[in-house]
Amino acid sequence: MASEALKIVFVMSGWAEVFTAEQTVSLAQGAVLTIPPRLECYGVPAGWTRTITLYAQPDFAADHIRWVRARHPLVHHVRRALQEDSGLQRLQLPTATMTALTPRLVRLAQLPASAEHQCAMFSIVLDLFAATAPFSAEEHRAPVRPRDEVLKAVNLMQKSPERRWRADELAQAVSLSRAQLNRLFRDQIGIPPAAYLSMLRANRMAELLSTKHITVAEAAGLAGWERPEIATRTFKKQFGMGPRDYATIARAQRPGTEDLAERVSRPTHTRPSAWHPQ
Repeated sequence: MASEALKIVFVMSGWAEVFTAEQTVSLAQGAVLTIPPRLECYGVPAGWTRTITLYAQPDFAADHIRWVRARHPLVHHVRRALQEDSGLQRLQLPTATMTALTPRLVRLAQLPASAEHQCAMFSIVLDLFAATAPFSAEEHRAPVRPRDEVLKAVNLMQKSPERRWRADELAQAVSLSRAQLNRLFRDQIGIPPAAYLSMLRANRMAELLSTKHITVAEAAGLAGWERPEIATRTFKKQFGMGPRDYATIARAQRPGTEDLAERVSRPTHTRPSAWHPQ
């Protein structure tokens, strides 16, 4: 069904396709899809796909987009969408950039959709636009959808990164040998399954530390690590700083946020009053 709102979809993980009467757009982690108001479309995820969508009333977006740098590629897409002379428009950010942006998107999704939070929402949206600017000027190659066995293994780990996955158990779940699964992961994902699981857990830690008031050890446990020191080393390698420093910076940027991260995975599709993340 067509919506009156302008929509900007951030693909945080997974793969999907979005269809209109005239277009088919493939999405992967790092994609930022702009959907014009009143454009009828539907999406088909390839298993577990995680997104956050910003909904904006067209008049509000038109009045406020002028505060963003005019040459920003995403601003160009938004302006074209508001003029209703475009279909679906996609930017492809590097996967590492989307990984870094994900905690920020999660914090944005926590803000209630109320009038008193509109300024805070718009401030964070501007922050997101600014953060994507250095990477969106050039189109980056989207991750290629892997074959079904690898996709199934990826989906299993994305759904439950806290689970104590064993290599043999994961391979059996997708009807491959351990050696086959490792080879296919290296060929199609770029890293073996164990490294991919560590990456997912570090990402989960980053979200928990930036959205909940918990200790590093508690975040490590919730993300699936039995030993916090291993979690800390992996986190520092991925994010360039230790989890304690990361949490301090993230909480200082968004003081007073509530523990509402669970709302991200099952968003409610309420009618937005202005910019509203779901």
